[in-house]
Amino acid sequence: MKIICLIKFIPDVENIQFDKKKNVLMRENSRLTVNPDDETALAAALKVKEKNPETVVEILSMGPERAIPKFQDLLRRDVDKGVLISDPLYVGSDTFVTSRILGTCLSKRMPDCIFTGTHSLDGDTSHVPAQIAELLNLSHINNVLNIDIDQLMGDKAVVKVNSEGETLEFRMSLPAVISFEKSKEYKMPYIRYEEFQRDVNEKMEILTNHHLQMKEEEVGLQGSMTEVEKTFMKNVIEKESIIVNNDDEGIEYVYKFLKEKGYL
Repeated sequence: MKIICLIKFIPDVENIQFDKKKNVLMRENSRLTVNPDDETALAAALKVKEKNPETVVEILSMGPERAIPKFQDLLRRDVDKGVLISDPLYVGSDTFVTSRILGTCLSKRMPDCIFTGTHSLDGDTSHVPAQIAELLNLSHINNVLNIDIDQLMGDKAVVKVNSEGETLEFRMSLPAVISFEKSKEYKMPYIRYEEFQRDVNEKMEILTNHHLQMKEEEVGLQGSMTEVEKTFMKNVIEKESIIVNNDDEGIEYVYKFLKEKGYL
């Protein structure tokens, strides 16, 4: 089985800046991190490979070349191959254009399953996975909490989904796009000590528009049909923190606090 995981590198949420004229995030100088839901999707794929070593796990991302160090760190976690789509022409692409670019790449290397995250912290529209599925004529499901590895190796997938607070089980045909939400069940493995300095360039491929042959007028800001009317920063209320000692008084305080909140 071959699984391709879509990975998005997002700006550090504590240092996000906006270009108010263009209404886009200024990503050029921000520190990058892996989107949490996408990290869960990759962790799930690596769990599949751990149980079934013949599974091939690849990652596909679209972003700037300065994401390469983070990208290489993912390749050091038993990922078989990585493709980074990076071209200045693609800067400012909306979700539809991004889906077309990723879909064009995926159509040339169709896997048995595409794992993605459901949400991204820097946009949270959840458009891209569904749009890719539509473009590739694949089934799609999101908010996945768990996938049954034992039943995945055939032509079916059985998944548990968070649906408005309820956990529902679905069975779907493969190939398909399966979108995970951040889950405690799947955690990324640590990089083994001997892998820290490993050269993984042989497992990495960088694609530009020269390879994908998209029309220039159909990508980037020029090709994006979405117009952002207004952007805003979400106000975060800093809550007071209380530190207690590990003594009778501290234990009593924690007990009363949990009881007031209804946990006891």
